[in-house]
Amino acid sequence: MKILFILPIALFPLKGCSFRCYRQATALKDQNIDVVILCPKSDVKYSKQLLEVSSAYPVFDLLPNIGRSYIREFVTLLTAWSFIIKILRQEKPDIIHVHNPPDTMAFITSYICSHLNIPVVFDINDLGPEDIQSNYNKSTLSKIILLPIARILERNVIKRSSAIIVVSDSVKNHLLKTRDYLRKMNIPVLTVYNSVDIGDIDKIRDIEKKEPYILYVGTLSSGFLGLEELISSFKYIANKFNVKLKIIGDGPLRKKLLDLVRELEMEDKVDIIGHLNPAIVLQYVKSAVLCVVPYRKTILTDITIPTKIFEYMVIGKAIVRPNLAGLDEVLGKENIGCYEADNQKSLINSIETLLGNKVLLHKVGNLNRDRFLCFSYQKVIKQLMTLYQAIQKHI
Repeated sequence: MKILFILPIALFPLKGCSFRCYRQATALKDQNIDVVILCPKSDVKYSKQLLEVSSAYPVFDLLPNIGRSYIREFVTLLTAWSFIIKILRQEKPDIIHVHNPPDTMAFITSYICSHLNIPVVFDINDLGPEDIQSNYNKSTLSKIILLPIARILERNVIKRSSAIIVVSDSVKNHLLKTRDYLRKMNIPVLTVYNSVDIGDIDKIRDIEKKEPYILYVGTLSSGFLGLEELISSFKYIANKFNVKLKIIGDGPLRKKLLDLVRELEMEDKVDIIGHLNPAIVLQYVKSAVLCVVPYRKTILTDITIPTKIFEYMVIGKAIVRPNLAGLDEVLGKENIGCYEADNQKSLINSIETLLGNKVLLHKVGNLNRDRFLCFSYQKVIKQLMTLYQAIQKHI
């Protein structure tokens, strides 16, 4: 069996759907499955990492990679066809596993494969229409134009797919509830969590500079992450517990956060580190006092589950997070550290409760680690293997 993964973004740096794809491909390769990745070009500074991965399985970073999103998607729509057809003819895969967001690459891939009779698995990391609704709260011109396009793209990809993969049961339930056409189709929708396999936890080193800190890890992509509110409220926690806030990640929101830290004169209390190698990130997670996910409640954040949640859990960290359906699904509604979404006072109270009780802090971390066993990566790979085999039987 040969699986061709197709990504809408560069493989490196590993983030979002590229990290999910990398983990899937690497784990399948370990199961002696032939895997290939086709993706946009990575920056030259990631050449070493790309070479290391390419020594294990083929990675074709051939697709154009234009920085600005609108231009990138337009160029993709014009140019990706020939690259995809070329790799399909060259590699002759049995199944195509295509990731989003955005859905442009999946749209092109599904169209080509529908004419070549190659089955497509559509891996929905984020729901495109809900992403737009979350990022554009008001009826701006961009939202008015992009929302119907996103719905058309997604609908066409789903209709041409042999199976749909989502990241949580909350996303699955929302998808089936809001897409009437999907309920009428005989397409399996499978929840495959963004679980992780980080090996021997005891071998993860602590970071050299040992100072108490709370940690957030994630792509700094938009305002619904809730980081502005967390930073604005953090001075009280920093002063009471002599603890810092460290934010690992990069993206368009980073400059705004740096400006906010300077404006509030909190440079000694908040450290925005930027993007780090995943292995270094694990060291920061292991050394953190606790981890935080301060999401605002939107139609998207209510159902999604950030990948880092599973890393926090397997390393045994207490997690402060809002009462959103996706997070409740993994951590449990009664998990200590849960606070009322969009309520800064509730957020700070949850942090204060855990930092003020070391026994409770340790207990919650252990409970999270035990709960992770329900989402082990071995189960994830078994799900994928079973799905691929079922698709092959019906070809």
